[in-house]
Formats: sequence, C-alpha cells, structure tokens
Amino acid sequence: MFKPQQAKAASVAEAIASCREPVMEIKCDGWRMVASVEESGTRLFSRTGKEYTGKAKAIEEELARAFKPGTVLDGEILSLDHDCTAVTNVFGKSSSEPKPEDVEKLTYVTFDIVDLGGHEVSHLSLAERRRVLTEAYDLAEIDPTLSVYIRQHKASEEQYTTFVQGGFEGAMV
Repeated sequence: MFKPQQAKAASVAEAIASCREPVMEIKCDGWRMVASVEESGTRLFSRTGKEYTGKAKAIEEELARAFKPGTVLDGEILSLDHDCTAVTNVFGKSSSEPKPEDVEKLTYVTFDIVDLGGHEVSHLSLAERRRVLTEAYDLAEIDPTLSVYIRQHKASEEQYTTFVQGGFEGAMV
C-alpha cells in the first residue's frame, strides 16, 4: 500500500558529487502522482497522499490493463502539449468535472517503481529499480500516449543545462 513521503532537493553539483556513478533524467513539469494498480483498478495519489482516482480514467485504465495488481509506480502527470493549464484544470482545486479536452492531453510519466505485481522492489538500488521498470514497460506494450517512462543520461552540469534549454523544468540526479 502506498505511503506518502516527502521529496528531497539538492543542488545539481551536490547531487552529482554525492554519487559514485551519477545519472540524471529529465524533470517534467507536471503533477507528481503515485499510481497504485489494485484488483479494482488503478488509484492515483499525490505524494502527500491525497487521492485523485477518477480524474484521468484513460490513464488509470491503461495502467490497470498493463500491470498486475500490486504494482506501484511513481511519476508525474503532465500534458502532451506542455500546457500546464490542462493539468491544473484536471487536478487543481476545482471540484467541478474536468473538461474532456484537458483530460485528453494528459499522460503519466513514470520515473520509479515501488512494487511490481505485489513484490516490493523499493529496497533495490535506483539502477536496479530502473532495470525492473524498463523491463515492466517493455513487456506491458502500453499506449505511449497514456504512459511512458523516462530514460536516464550520464549526469553532468552540461547535460542539466541541455535539459533546461530544451524547455524542461530541470533534472533529477
């Protein structure tokens, strides 16, 4: 079962210096969301534990189809056209039903895996979890307009600058 945790932040230089073989991945500008695949379907939670299930039904259904119950993914929901307004309109403070045109723009970008089919993998190193995640996505044959996972790059200040200049929010090391 998903348990909310606080995210940690560090400068790029501190993060790179603290790792033996640092890697980084693109930081997407979206809403952090944990997807918990259960027998009854996929439930979506913010990192603080607020439930958003039902707000992105196509994504929830695709994850439930693609992964076994007991799978918990960590990622972000973002807009395919980089329009943060669409994400805010769906997951923001409004209690009204989101507009279909905003929901259609959404995708779930996975960057970590906690459990796979009821088997906890959070004790594995990040590199091992990324291998598990890659294999799970490769086997899932998931619709890439609904969910993707982020590939990693060798970490450097230059790579970080490239990500930011490319329009991304930053990078995770």
